[in-house]
Amino acid sequence: MKRKITLLISLLALAISAGATNAYLYDFESDATSPLGFLTGGWTVTESVKATDNPVTDGINASATCFTFEAQDGIEWWGGPLLTVKQETTTSTMRFLYFKVLAEDDVKTNFQVGLFNGKDTVGNPVELGIYLNATRSTMLGKTWQEYCYMVPEGTTFDCIRLQPRHWGTYYIDDVRLSDEGPSIPDLKPFSLDFENPSHNDSINWINNSTLGNGATYIATVNDDPYNKATIMNNSNYCVRIWIQNGGWSDYDGGRYTGVYGYTTEKARYLHVRYFFLSNEDHPAQYNLPLCVFTEDRDSCYESMTKLRKQWNDVTIDLGVGTLVKYLAFNVNDYWVTMGIDDVQLDGNPTQREDLSGVASVQGSSNVKIYAANGTLRLVGITEPSYVQVYGITGMLNTSKTLTADSEISLQPGIYVVKVRTANNVQVQKVVVR
Repeated sequence: MKRKITLLISLLALAISAGATNAYLYDFESDATSPLGFLTGGWTVTESVKATDNPVTDGINASATCFTFEAQDGIEWWGGPLLTVKQETTTSTMRFLYFKVLAEDDVKTNFQVGLFNGKDTVGNPVELGIYLNATRSTMLGKTWQEYCYMVPEGTTFDCIRLQPRHWGTYYIDDVRLSDEGPSIPDLKPFSLDFENPSHNDSINWINNSTLGNGATYIATVNDDPYNKATIMNNSNYCVRIWIQNGGWSDYDGGRYTGVYGYTTEKARYLHVRYFFLSNEDHPAQYNLPLCVFTEDRDSCYESMTKLRKQWNDVTIDLGVGTLVKYLAFNVNDYWVTMGIDDVQLDGNPTQREDLSGVASVQGSSNVKIYAANGTLRLVGITEPSYVQVYGITGMLNTSKTLTADSEISLQPGIYVVKVRTANNVQVQKVVVR
């Protein structure tokens, strides 16, 4: 009786504070664990699956007890412990599955959930074939975060499998099925050019491949396998992706997690430059489109088929009202080296818009770069500076070394200006009128 009263109080308190109704809530305290049961799944250390003391009792989770498990190195999509929950059938409103999660070490992962219902003839949970992705991927660490999963309407389930896509020790608490939907913002136009290795544009990438080979940072596009004859991209940096498994998958590629929200009329067209090179032993040297996943493996958007062994500039319409949890880039081939650069989301279906206001993305140079009266002006040069000016197509317009403030005459248009010194690279887009 005490257990039921305590659980009811917990549910009422949460509903009042958050304005939500929960079909159930399990917080793993000694008097609120039932009817939750634990089962060790694949790729999970058996003795690690248990209730334990909460290692971090501040932030959003002050509970004394939580659930923990250790995922082994090489964990597959079907790995992870199973938790028995009260059987419920989701409705149009009661369909949001939440839990709080903490990792023992910093890790980037998209924490999946598999659903089960009933038992087979030998007593094992019956898998429904429904695999949920959190409303966003994120970096996990020693701070509690809450994940939300949208369960399809009309789904009956009584067991969930926690499926991290990365090995490590995880802690789980406050598992609940609720009618409280997540707060999801509208996307705003943005641009990524990866010119700063320490900037968020470069580090918000998940190593996605199931074999551990995903997006990594490369120093230059002009080294092997990229060649100096490539068109439409003279950048010094890009994201390099090694795709070993291929296939139409949002995992076997590179995933950018620094974006989250719904597309709008002003933020629906995704402009991307991409390069791909297949293994030389591959028998079919065909050309491939760029595939972009936004939410799960079924949310695939595809460009026109483009040429391999060169940089291609493509635009993909994501539509309006599309939920973007991440941008996962891939081509449908095996053993592919791929490059991604100059990613921009805006409202123009034919070309990149000028997103002025994106000032220096690398270093802390004091050089001011702006246009006035049909000229490009560079003010504040105090040391030898190598200046490169590119047109919107990526073609080099002019380059020179400057030692003092200077002006460069240009035709009206949109340009990308790079100013390189011994210790800094400054990149800025300007509009010459």
